[in-house]
Amino acid sequence: MYYQQHLNIETMLHNEIDKLIADAMKSQNSVKLKTLRMIKSEFVKKEKDGITLTDVVESNILTKMVSQREEAIAQFKSANRTDLVESETLELEVLKSLAPKQATDEEIITETESIIASMETVSMKDMKNILAEVQKKYPTASGKIVSQVVKSHC
Repeated sequence: MYYQQHLNIETMLHNEIDKLIADAMKSQNSVKLKTLRMIKSEFVKKEKDGITLTDVVESNILTKMVSQREEAIAQFKSANRTDLVESETLELEVLKSLAPKQATDEEIITETESIIASMETVSMKDMKNILAEVQKKYPTASGKIVSQVVKSHC
């Protein structure tokens, strides 16, 4: 929620992360503190790799971290590790509160259909360009969904 409500071009999350960490320390929220430190670590790692942190880069980092937690939860559930499921779920909640809003499948389908409608012909060769256009509006859009829509028009 923080990311969605307070982020603009001048104030990106990486500029606010230290304040959020300090707030988590004051409130003695260990899960939030641990998760925020993981996020900061990922941001620092990207910067050391020479990547400039932009809204899109931050969004990709958070989206990847959310995806990793979801996969870990599924694996821990299948292994009956409820203690680890609980820990990962708490981290996931913090990550989701900071991550940008995910586009729904319907929004992605509608945007893809709109792009396809503006084209004269559509082939699977256009997939990359169509996906790039969809991701301009929805940076976290799933290529799988876009692919299904394009295939249905070929």
